[in-house]
Amino acid sequence: MDQVILAKENGNDVSDMRTAYCEAMVELAEKDSRIVAVDADLMSAMGMKPFAKQFPERTVDCGIQEANMIGVACGLSVWGKIPFAHTFGPFCTRRACDQIFMSGAYNKANVKVVGSDPGITAAYNGGTHMPFEDMGIMRGIPTMTVVEPTDIVMLKNLMPQIADTYGMFYMRLVRKGVRKVYEPGSTFTIGKAVHLREGKDVTIIASGYCVAEAISAAKILQEQGTRAEYVHLETAGRAGCHRGSGGNRRDRYGREPQRDQRSWFCGERGAGKAQPGSGRNGRRTGRVRRGRSGRLSARALRTDGREHHCGSAPRSSAQTLICRNVPNLYCNTLLF
Repeated sequence: MDQVILAKENGNDVSDMRTAYCEAMVELAEKDSRIVAVDADLMSAMGMKPFAKQFPERTVDCGIQEANMIGVACGLSVWGKIPFAHTFGPFCTRRACDQIFMSGAYNKANVKVVGSDPGITAAYNGGTHMPFEDMGIMRGIPTMTVVEPTDIVMLKNLMPQIADTYGMFYMRLVRKGVRKVYEPGSTFTIGKAVHLREGKDVTIIASGYCVAEAISAAKILQEQGTRAEYVHLETAGRAGCHRGSGGNRRDRYGREPQRDQRSWFCGERGAGKAQPGSGRNGRRTGRVRRGRSGRLSARALRTDGREHHCGSAPRSSAQTLICRNVPNLYCNTLLF
């Protein structure tokens, strides 16, 4: 069971998040020879020079070519490495989105993408370096798990879990100073929210650097007579990660000889959360005829009590045109 110890004061943390990230990477690399740091000409900006000095053979600086960096990381994953690929948030989510989807998620790779300076924390780097849509982009990728640590204590506690869990991760990370939220000794679990305070009037849900602001807001509301509940949600888009006792030796599909073809294209939606007409695990109810990727069973086509398929679903002329030119599987994806 997790143990959470809130800091008495939410002052500035003891060091920058990039320093803590480098320290955590060094600790992981000392214990596991598969850990590799991949970057896009930001080794110095991310404080990773100490890692590069200690592990030069496990440091890859790809230069200012983010899409290629993701390709390199996915290639390292194929060869059994555990790459942590870092660049600024907008560049690894927008510029390299196709590589993350195809070479990473679709290929069931084991890559940890780190996007720094989220939101407005890029400050003087300006709007070109400020990602406001990165979480939405990454949540839309099947099998992707989005994690946003709030301070140094949480970052160092989550890093071993991220390294030990096979699959695609996007870690949204403030690069410089943050306010302290948790005391050393606190433990967290990926995919599990932290309930920080009870309240009956309003609920505040926050992640990352906004958690400290949410705590401050709750205190102000209390002074005004409003009892606010606040919850720290550090994981979004968790799509069924598997943590085996062997430690990153089996991927999330490792125990299933065949996967649900339909869930990959339209069921999970990268969120790992129940959608309307879904089962408890986030996938649409129904079954797929195993081993035949282009055909679906009648039950698999049933959603919310209705049947949607090329033969009988109401659709526009544009949808009809699409249905005539794409396989049955993709046709149903469009109609859903």
